[in-house]
Amino acid sequence: MHISEVARSVGVRASAVRYYESRGILRPALRNVNGYRFYRNEAVNLLAFVKRAQSLGLTLKEIKSLLELSCGDRKRCRQLKRLAREHLQQIDKAIEELQRLRGELRALLRRKVRRPDKASVCPLIESVAARTPLTIVHSRSAVGARAGVSKPPSTQSD
Repeated sequence: MHISEVARSVGVRASAVRYYESRGILRPALRNVNGYRFYRNEAVNLLAFVKRAQSLGLTLKEIKSLLELSCGDRKRCRQLKRLAREHLQQIDKAIEELQRLRGELRALLRRKVRRPDKASVCPLIESVAARTPLTIVHSRSAVGARAGVSKPPSTQSD
C-alpha cells in the first residue's frame, strides 16, 4: 500500500505515517523503484493500535515500549501488565479528581446568587474562594493541567 492509502485507512495524514516511521513506531517502508514508500497491510493494523492507544492516554514512548514487548516471554508479559496497572491507576486518580470537581461545580450551581456590590467580582466566586481556597498549579497530570487547580498544600504550625 502507498502511504496515502495507509493514512486514509487509519484516518491520519501521510505526514503522521512518516512521523511514526521516524520515531521507530512503524518499521521503515520498502521503497519502489520510483522512491515511493510501500507499506505492508500490517502497517494499517499497527497504526490503528497506535491511534487507539493514544486515545486511551498512552504516550508514544509507552506505546513504543508496548510494541517492543513480546508476550511469548513471561518477563515481558509481566512488564506489560505492570505498565497497564500503572496506567489504570492514573485513570482511576483522574476519575476521582473529576468526580470531586463535578460535585464542587454542582454545589456552586445550587447556590443562590446575591446582588453584587460595586467592589465585588462575583458573589459565587467570592463564596467559593472564602470556603475552599484553591491554588494554581503547573502539573503534568491530565486533570490538574486541564482544571488548572489543586488542593492547597497543608500548612504546618510553627
